[in-house]
Amino acid sequence: MKFKVVIADDEPYILEGLKKRVDWSQLGYQIIATASNGPECLEMINMHHPDLIITDIRMPGFTGLELIKNIQGLDEKAEVIIISGYSEFDYAKKALEMGVQSYLLKPISEDELKKSLKILHKILFKKKAQIKEQQLKETARLLEFLKCENISKIEISKILKKTGLKKSTNQFISLVSPHSNIKIESSLSVQKFAFNYELNLFIVEGQNINQNKITKVINNSGNLQKTGISTVAESVYDLGIIIDEAISSYYMTIFTNQITFCFFKTDPEFYITLINKTEIFSLENIKSCNRKFFAALKSYLENPALSPKLFLAFYNKSTINLNDIIISQGLKINLLPQFSSISQIAQTFKSFDSIIRRIQSVTEELSTVDNEEQNSSDPELIIHRTLRFINSKFTSDLSLSNIAEAVQTEPKYLSSIFIKHTGSTILEYIRFKRIEHAKFLLRNSELNMNEIADSCGYADYYYFAKVFKKETGITATQFKNK
Repeated sequence: MKFKVVIADDEPYILEGLKKRVDWSQLGYQIIATASNGPECLEMINMHHPDLIITDIRMPGFTGLELIKNIQGLDEKAEVIIISGYSEFDYAKKALEMGVQSYLLKPISEDELKKSLKILHKILFKKKAQIKEQQLKETARLLEFLKCENISKIEISKILKKTGLKKSTNQFISLVSPHSNIKIESSLSVQKFAFNYELNLFIVEGQNINQNKITKVINNSGNLQKTGISTVAESVYDLGIIIDEAISSYYMTIFTNQITFCFFKTDPEFYITLINKTEIFSLENIKSCNRKFFAALKSYLENPALSPKLFLAFYNKSTINLNDIIISQGLKINLLPQFSSISQIAQTFKSFDSIIRRIQSVTEELSTVDNEEQNSSDPELIIHRTLRFINSKFTSDLSLSNIAEAVQTEPKYLSSIFIKHTGSTILEYIRFKRIEHAKFLLRNSELNMNEIADSCGYADYYYFAKVFKKETGITATQFKNK
């Protein structure tokens, strides 16, 4: 962390000397502005909000003491180093009484300057940490409150007051980024909140807001950094939703490492195409399916209009499928982790390449499983073949006879050994797989109930609803709204 410094002195050679006297960057500082008089220094402070101000005790316009009073009146949190001559010691004493941490006598020695800067760096770091901690607590309380359902008008007015937002009827868009500030056009306003120690959360409000307009604003700000951008909320009641969207979108930019901006987008039709029509892994098709999976995923990640929820579902579906193979084979391979948010994926894998490496290592291990077992009459190997076949085809129209044909055995014999080895019938196992898949889609997709039923192998929605309630004890709608 580099702290921002403004230096003020009416003697140019002292200004230049201070700039060159020490390695500011190495000491954890960055000189962002200099001034030659009191009013100019105050202007630089208002503009840049420095962490440290180094000022001469006597300057044109107003003195260093008057500058300190002005700074305190502005509620600036900056520390101050006063520069003075021997004849000005009484002024320096007053400055120390006003809370100034350090003063330096002219001529300024390199050792004394370094010593003061090191001491102040510790003070500033501690102060920043305390401020950030308080900001994080306030943001956490706000986010928790925004997740509540049925927020009353009185509570909404409290939100507006706490956040500095203006109108509950405005449009809102949320951003998450390392940017410390964003410049916006005069028709919009923005509020900043500390999201964590590295990121800030911005809520922009106004009328006629859209994602492209926000992108132009950030582009014009310079110093581009990765930014997650939510959809547009039409009222303050949806703040909780768009904040979650911006968080997820930001982690997509980190994870892909290919894009600067990620726009939150949900596209149910694309979901059906990409997720439900993606070929399911099985031991027999593991290599070809592996290639298709990564080709589809890579193509998807190159699109800046990403749906984090869609990517999460895509990842989880594929890894659940691979884990099923590992479990059914009884293999000693570490299971692939499942996640409930994009931030968890990004923090675990760090990049798309690391996901590729992890899944490829699993598929390579699985592809080495001895293919000779395909023709074996050993009951356990028949059960393994049966489970693999069902796991890859459970959304299709399955029956005991076509499963038996696929695993090369008699239906009656298959039924008998399946119950003996698994404790359930084949139809019960198929039903279990379908309902688990339905739960997954209810949690992670935007599909309607008819589409979910069809995606799970049930052509009749009403029959699907009946089976779901019987297996889970609640309706599919209740499960989705949990």
